[in-house]
Amino acid sequence: MKINSSQSDVAVVRELGHRIETTRLQKNMTQKEVAELAGVSLISVRRLESGEAAARLTTFVAICRALGLSERFDGFLPLASPQPVDLLKLQGKQRLRARKRKITPSAPWQWGESS
Repeated sequence: MKINSSQSDVAVVRELGHRIETTRLQKNMTQKEVAELAGVSLISVRRLESGEAAARLTTFVAICRALGLSERFDGFLPLASPQPVDLLKLQGKQRLRARKRKITPSAPWQWGESS
């Protein structure tokens, strides 16, 4: 199943767990072997694969690393680089916080107008 934005968080967690399980089986590894290699408990591996409970992110990363999947993280969440126009605005400084966008009102509303 392809993961998309219309799925619930629970459905995405279940699908990720299923993909972890499929990869583990393709590599002919037991849950215990993955747990030992990842340095996590067997219960953590079982829970992640079943999608029953969302694992801590560090557990997820450790299990992916044990299965040789950590190289794919860059493709999953690539490093965001600023656009050239943004670099000019920042004048060489690094952006440290976000700011709400200013909403510029259109022409003021007047009585008698329909909108």
